[in-house]
Amino acid sequence: MPQDFQAPPDDPRRSEEHDRRYEAPLDPNHNRSRTVAGGVQGKALGGQFAVTLADRRTFDDTGAQPGTLQRRFDISYGRNFGDTFDLEGSYGYTRIEQAGMPSSNLRSYALAGGWEIGPSTSLQFNLGKQELDLNSVLNAYVRRRFTSGARIIQRWPNWALQFGFRHRESERVRADQSFVDVPKANDFDARLSGRLYGPVRLTLRGWWQDLRETANFQTDDPRQLLWDDKALFQAKLDGGNEKLAAYGAYTYRFQRNSLRDVEIGWSNFVFGGSYVFNDQWSGFAEFSADSYHVVGRAETGQDLDFFFPDSRSVALGLDWTKDANFGASASFNHFESGNVRGTQLTLSLRRRLSPDHDFELIIAPWRHDDRLYDLSSYRTTFLSARFTVRF
Repeated sequence: MPQDFQAPPDDPRRSEEHDRRYEAPLDPNHNRSRTVAGGVQGKALGGQFAVTLADRRTFDDTGAQPGTLQRRFDISYGRNFGDTFDLEGSYGYTRIEQAGMPSSNLRSYALAGGWEIGPSTSLQFNLGKQELDLNSVLNAYVRRRFTSGARIIQRWPNWALQFGFRHRESERVRADQSFVDVPKANDFDARLSGRLYGPVRLTLRGWWQDLRETANFQTDDPRQLLWDDKALFQAKLDGGNEKLAAYGAYTYRFQRNSLRDVEIGWSNFVFGGSYVFNDQWSGFAEFSADSYHVVGRAETGQDLDFFFPDSRSVALGLDWTKDANFGASASFNHFESGNVRGTQLTLSLRRRLSPDHDFELIIAPWRHDDRLYDLSSYRTTFLSARFTVRF
């Protein structure tokens, strides 16, 4: 083969077989598949190209599913234009055939590129389209998808800032295949990260999804079942040295469905860290708290806020390692959420008896209390002894 051409390193032939028997009412699963694939990649016209072909055949020996033949063809080509601009395009085609059913076809198109605007500034962009002709589907399905996006990145010696945008569209055929809906959404995101002082880093990131056009819903209640807006904001601090590592983060999530008068706001705080006392002892601790602000009512008239109780949790851990052959650890977890609270203690002992033999003992008393429904409360102790032999 010429120097500029080479075959992909993947195994060109692969066979799989599954044989599983289940208790009723589950049906047995006995299917076989065979895949044959090949391709070539290399340099041409100043760029890099790749072509792959794959043939996959699946057989169900139980007769529950028809035999399936899937053929796939992919081609891609990319090229650098100088030192500042690159572009890559790809096309894929898949044909699916099943015994006694009409065939289906899938086509995908993609274009992506990058532009180094300056020494510290870059722009990335992409376009994508997918076409699905699912002739064997008799109810609802998505027949086309379209995506586009761009991202600009700015770097400084200790900081980086980026903004991103993505647009999505889907052509969805209704269940009776008499009409097509085209939901559209825009996603915006931003991220700022860098070093505040010494080992301490700060990361700020946010994301917002805006539903521009929705679908018509043929349900008893025709109001939309999609969120109009979804958003996230997070601020995180982390840092440490050879002995101490610490972190803290605040995350806020928001979802709104204006036609159903429903809003959900979720705030989360988490703080934690780990410390190495010496060559044998180390420990960690973490505290987390969640709170909700919910607007809206269920069809029964019950406020949705009832189903979103605030919660808190604490986790502590200690690890002791005498040497490579002997060690122990202990962890403690406590959580509270509305009427529910629980405590979990786990103790473990590890011993390597020889290079090929290991022994581990675990004792874990757990407690779960429900102050409103006492029937769901329980106390249990988990005991495990495991002996491992390597051959």
